[in-house]
Amino acid sequence: MLVLLAVLGTVASACAACSTDVDCALNGVCAADKECACFVPWQGPNCTRLHLLPAAPTLPYQDLTSTTWGATATFDPESQLYHLFTAEMVNHCGLLAWETNSQIIHATSPHATGPFERRDVSIGVFSHNPYALRTPAGTWLLFHIGTGEEQRPPCSASGCSNGTTHKCETSAHAKLLQNTTAPLLHTAPRPEGPWTPVPLKTSDNSNLTCNNPGPLLLKNGSMVLVCSGKSPDHPFLVYMAPSWHGPYTLLPFAPHNFDTTMHNEDWFLFQDPRGNFHVLTHWQFGHADGPCPGSNGFCGGHFFSTDLINWHWAWQAAYNGDVLFTNGSTIFFTCRQRPHFVYDPSGAVPVALLNGASHFARHPGGDYSFTLGQPIAQQ
Repeated sequence: MLVLLAVLGTVASACAACSTDVDCALNGVCAADKECACFVPWQGPNCTRLHLLPAAPTLPYQDLTSTTWGATATFDPESQLYHLFTAEMVNHCGLLAWETNSQIIHATSPHATGPFERRDVSIGVFSHNPYALRTPAGTWLLFHIGTGEEQRPPCSASGCSNGTTHKCETSAHAKLLQNTTAPLLHTAPRPEGPWTPVPLKTSDNSNLTCNNPGPLLLKNGSMVLVCSGKSPDHPFLVYMAPSWHGPYTLLPFAPHNFDTTMHNEDWFLFQDPRGNFHVLTHWQFGHADGPCPGSNGFCGGHFFSTDLINWHWAWQAAYNGDVLFTNGSTIFFTCRQRPHFVYDPSGAVPVALLNGASHFARHPGGDYSFTLGQPIAQQ
């Protein structure tokens, strides 16, 4: 499936001094008058702000007894349903127990923003950070971290309730993530499974390891995979393969105008109609006085590139923690991470933004979280 941004030629007005399209974050064009003209759904002086609409009060996925974190939702032409995959903390624990209690579950809905109904467990403990794709041939790909086999006993139900962790000792998550033989990918003929682990190889026949995988399947069948990087000036790694099977080759990485004080994670890679590449992120620990006003430094970051090698950084947040709802209320979400677009059935137009979120209103000071969805403007 080729992931596209919007219908080419649909433009929203904006005003900013620019010299090239890079000054418009590749989300618009630098017009003859040296002002950015933004493609829908981007707006702002430099086309860096995602135009989001009021969200429905009913969340896409929320379990009042268990925490979930992050989600992808993909349309299936066979079932005519959207299939959501999210990380669920077993034993009714909260997000603080993700290192030991996370499993990946599957839910469905006829609508892109849900509500989704839980169906089954796709991959057991320990598995986390799910990212599901459907190939044109109908094979389902589920990228993730963890082996899907328990590596230590999870936090017990006696220390958790209603999606909140009260008492649980956990080891450093690095112990769970540094298993070089762990499968990065499970595949299945249907979204219900059965899921089969598929080890992936690099071009030198080594096992591919990838934290926070962000895959993109291109129209020509090749696969691009973004993984967590090494430093603020090399925040993510970019791999390329002739197909999702591999082998995966690490591409060169050239940063431009990066802020080396920033920290990013949770990579969502997509391609726009002009062929440019973009990575939305969970941006944290940035400048306290500007990019995330009112959001404690946590908001949506944005990298962009024309060639998957030269990457630029957008200095304005794509979104922050404030969400307007259709009932007129506004809620500030202390945590709004793991961004993902949901696309229309054609796979070409993004219709909603999903995030793992929490506002701590239900359990003050707790770690209860859920899936937040907000529609994306179409004009």
